[in-house]
Amino acid sequence: MKKLIAGILIIVMFCSIGGISAFAVTDFTQQKEYSCGEFKYRVLDDGTAAITGLSSKDGMHISYLKDIEIPATVDEYPVTVIAEDAFFDNDYIHSVVIPDGVVRIEEYAFMHCGTIKSVKLPDTLRVIERGAFLWCGYLEEINFPKGLLVIEESAFKSCKKIKKLNVPDTVVEIGDHAFAHTGIIGSEFSLPDNLQKLGEHILDRANCDTKYSDIWYDGAIYVNNYLISVDEKTKGEFVVRDDTKLIADGAFRDCKELTKIVIPEGITDLGHSTFYGCELLTDVILPDTLNEIGKSFFWGCTSLEEIKLPSGITELDSSAFNSCINLKKITLPESLKVIDPWAFKNCTSLTSVVIPEGVETISLHAFLDCDNLKTITIPDTVTSIDECALGYYTVESGFDFDFKIEYFPYEDVVIRGYADSFAQKYANSNDLRFEELLRETVLGDVDADSEITIKDATLVQKYVACITSLYNSQKNYADVESDGVVNIKDATSIQKMIAGIE
Repeated sequence: MKKLIAGILIIVMFCSIGGISAFAVTDFTQQKEYSCGEFKYRVLDDGTAAITGLSSKDGMHISYLKDIEIPATVDEYPVTVIAEDAFFDNDYIHSVVIPDGVVRIEEYAFMHCGTIKSVKLPDTLRVIERGAFLWCGYLEEINFPKGLLVIEESAFKSCKKIKKLNVPDTVVEIGDHAFAHTGIIGSEFSLPDNLQKLGEHILDRANCDTKYSDIWYDGAIYVNNYLISVDEKTKGEFVVRDDTKLIADGAFRDCKELTKIVIPEGITDLGHSTFYGCELLTDVILPDTLNEIGKSFFWGCTSLEEIKLPSGITELDSSAFNSCINLKKITLPESLKVIDPWAFKNCTSLTSVVIPEGVETISLHAFLDCDNLKTITIPDTVTSIDECALGYYTVESGFDFDFKIEYFPYEDVVIRGYADSFAQKYANSNDLRFEELLRETVLGDVDADSEITIKDATLVQKYVACITSLYNSQKNYADVESDGVVNIKDATSIQKMIAGIE
């Protein structure tokens, strides 16, 4: 989902109101707080104001303000933000009117306002942040404005008197538990057609009773064409409906009796914790259209022994296969570029891993505590291997404040790679055994892709021009003239080979 979030950020930056981005970061650490009438505020870097709360009298909130109308300007500064914790735990407020011009309500702004019943949101609002109205137990109704883009994690969680919601078509992201523990009845809840990210358990299963046939389908909660979650008691095989547009994060979390899951073609992203804790899962059919999987994707799938990932995936997010203790074989796609931290931590049945050509980064603790992993084959494309990424195990000791984790290298791990590669450097610096891979030397094939093309000639030209560097093995393939020096003559010879002149 990282690319998605980045895309949303870019969109919002260009869909700002009066030049003010809804995603601008509010940093109050160095900002002075002012008072204007009944409200406190801070001036933001862009010359607008963030309301930070009510003014106080004798150290107490102005308690007579039960019906709050936030001003559009304070001391001539336009109000664009309701700041973090601005009205946190205020038990006097009954109603709030937020003026046009406000684009963002920050996290926990109205959290635990136990008496608030109504909130009027402005048409300019674009983002409602995490927990903004969390535990507002008497809040009965919210009318979201058209133009709203993001409703973050737990934004309206535990607002138990909210019975109905109309989410506008402009919303593209809804965070985890956004409407959990509310009074929303599943059959009266709908979602926009253009959602791009759907968090985990946005609704409670208790509010989506099986009597609502338009919500439950084959042991799962569907809203529109979105799969929200699957009943934890579902057994055996589960096939996701072909018309499904998006699968929520954690949709199959803790479905401990599922053995097979089929995801249809057309699904491009699967978010965090999708199959977390599916202990009996042995077979997963992933679509060729899939290009992104989230963190903790298969965490704790202890019966999974083999998996082949689709060819479009470029990154394995953190803890993707963490604690898959029976995973023996994994086929990584050639499209893969990055293996994130703890991706294969505690995969104790892996004995060998081949990192595909094209991977560039193996992150912190990626293969930590893989007790039986003896050989790891790494291509030349890898240019970054983080601390303890390969060939290390942990020893824990102590309790509470004395607790510590120590890291030690395995004695029998072999790193396989090419001479002068990053793999060799990592092995040498961590006292791990290195085994050099030998390639058939083909003069002119500088990038070692088994073809002599214009890319090889270009690589030599860039090397000669000091634009790029070459490994020693690449220099051997580039020295077509066999004179011990890589120069422009070699680039010319490669071009002649391509043209069939030599």
